[in-house]
Amino acid sequence: CMGHMAIAVGKETFRPYFAQTMQCACEGLTFDNTELHEFAYAVFANLAKVMEAEFSPCLTELVPHLLKVLEQDDGCLEKQAAAAQGDFGNLDDSDDEGEDGNYVINVRTALLEAKKGAITAIGEIGAHCGAAFVPFLDQAVPLLQKAATNWHPLIKAEVADALPSMVFPMIAAEHGGEIEWKKGDVASPNPMSARTVAVVTHILKDLVELMNDDDSETVGKACQSVQKVIELC
Repeated sequence: CMGHMAIAVGKETFRPYFAQTMQCACEGLTFDNTELHEFAYAVFANLAKVMEAEFSPCLTELVPHLLKVLEQDDGCLEKQAAAAQGDFGNLDDSDDEGEDGNYVINVRTALLEAKKGAITAIGEIGAHCGAAFVPFLDQAVPLLQKAATNWHPLIKAEVADALPSMVFPMIAAEHGGEIEWKKGDVASPNPMSARTVAVVTHILKDLVELMNDDDSETVGKACQSVQKVIELC
């Protein structure tokens, strides 16, 4: 709610309430409540969008937490015999069957939603905090790449939306916030630095792979994100 209010009133008006809102949202992460965490991630995403560079001091503690969420297991396909030993052992309605017997899907729905929220927050932070996010790129990009292969379309679609945001920090750090091209000039050297080229190459490769996904929303977001990267670079 406070994140939406920040978007509604803007940076200047919300600034006096920024620190207290961040404190309350971060306190929510101390509770063992995945739904509360999900709401906190939404607040972080909106505040990063509104406060921009003023959000950067929060990155040192916040981004490692968000990346840790991406590393967590949100569900998997298990053999029925193995799954029967857990809480989902009584479920036998899966349509997936292999040569060695039936399989069941063990889904941690709450964590799935929290992971989606964490990906959104990482994307907004990367897009709006500029060069301050560069130290986290080496960890964030591989984790987003791994999430792009997630079994659930909800996660893949969110990754497709967030991936272009990993380009913004490099442009801010290496190019002063903007890459300048001269129309029709094909003889001049590439204005992008080697580091920027490396990040852009990885991002575009992942987005092209997501464009071949079976989920229509994922494909649509991947196409839009490719356009964003092209417009940025």
